Amino acid sequence: MDYVLPVLGIVAGFHAYTYAKWLKQHNNRPGAFAVMLFAGAGAALPLYRFFNAP
Repeated sequence: MDYVLPVLGIVAGFHAYTYAKWLKQHNNRPGAFAVMLFAGAGAALPLYRFFNAP
């Protein structure tokens, strides 16, 4: 189970990244920035927990 959450975080982050790319192509830069921020946090936090868990 320890490996599942980081993988799901990366998959969700990739999906959000592609959506942010689409937003940027349709001239919605603030929305793309916000989605990229959430995508980065969504992918980084499970990885951080995986490598720093006691």
